[in-house]
Amino acid sequence: MSEKRLADCLCQLNSGYLIVLHMLLELWGLSYAYYPKEM
Repeated sequence: MSEKRLADCLCQLNSGYLIVLHMLLELWGLSYAYYPKEM
């Protein structure tokens, strides 16, 4: 039973991490689009 709960917790943490990572990638993409590097 405890292993099942641990697996569910890990799944929730993993999905939350992916959501945060996706948001960071979108923010980075927007900032890169608005401020292109012209060097």
